[in-house]
Amino acid sequence: MLGGMEDNSTDILAPGLRSLLRPVARFCLRHSFKLQRVTETLKAVMVEVGREELVAQGLPATANRLSAMTGVHRKDVSRLLEDDFRERPAHDVYTKIIGQWRSDPQFSRRGLPRPLELAGGKGQFAALVSSVTKELSCYTVLNELERLKLIERMGDLVVLRSNEYVPKRSVRANFKLVEKDVEDLLSAVESNTLSLKDVPNLHLTTRYDNIAEEHLPQIQEWLIKQGAKAHQAARTYLAKFDCDLNPKLQRQGKTGGGRVAFGTFGLAEASDERSR
Repeated sequence: MLGGMEDNSTDILAPGLRSLLRPVARFCLRHSFKLQRVTETLKAVMVEVGREELVAQGLPATANRLSAMTGVHRKDVSRLLEDDFRERPAHDVYTKIIGQWRSDPQFSRRGLPRPLELAGGKGQFAALVSSVTKELSCYTVLNELERLKLIERMGDLVVLRSNEYVPKRSVRANFKLVEKDVEDLLSAVESNTLSLKDVPNLHLTTRYDNIAEEHLPQIQEWLIKQGAKAHQAARTYLAKFDCDLNPKLQRQGKTGGGRVAFGTFGLAEASDERSR
């Protein structure tokens, strides 16, 4: 809801916000982020997300409206909006494009990226690029991804040869990859807490805290293999219900637009890593 929730609702959710901020606080303390830096970053993110929400609803993202919506002072909003329009690192865009190619049913099939038509800059590849950014032309993206050997041209088709674009030692790019996962997990827990759905969202985690450390590498490899199997099974199952991948559903008058996210992660760390 734009502008925030009612006061009594925010009071109810305040403990949840505190819990969400605890791992953020630990992250900040581990890496010496002081309160002033955290506050400034939170302001910027509040304005950025508020702007996205307003644009998505077809409303003007003015400084006054954003200030009222977020509680950030109008002068700060104007400054942050100006900063937001500065050019962002290109790797953010390429990461998003490859992620969109792999996950959007318009550009993938059964969880695998499809070859896309170039068609003189007006085909499926151009549609993919424009779905992520309006600032870069499809040929700019094409040339850069080709230079990085992430794609290959086959006639008038563009084929993805790498499943992800992760610049080495790029903190921004690596954390950007997890942003959507965190958002989906939060939405799942929020729905389980506040909605009255007959079937709740999946939210399962298995933890053990006294594992023999010499077996951690073996466990990490096992988790990766099992996670890959689980996702392949999920893609095969979910594809049957996707209107783009199963035309029968459209002929039966089924309405698409529903979104499903199935995420996994594995962590295996030694005691000295945990204490850092």
